[in-house]
Amino acid sequence: MNKVAGDDLFYSGGNDTGALDYYLKALRKSPNYAEAYYMAGVAYFYIKDFDKTLENLEKAVELRPDNSK
Repeated sequence: MNKVAGDDLFYSGGNDTGALDYYLKALRKSPNYAEAYYMAGVAYFYIKDFDKTLENLEKAVELRPDNSK
């Protein structure tokens, strides 16, 4: 997946909930943004919400199956 603007900013400081808020805001504006679903899935993983992790990663693959390898 391509990097989403701002991901290093949030993760370098360990701000997982800040990162998640950022990606969810991006998804409200662009609901077909596969990379934001991927990064939201990663953020959910770090806060140990594994159901949401799986849900977001599956949506990322659905939108961009070419990036699922």
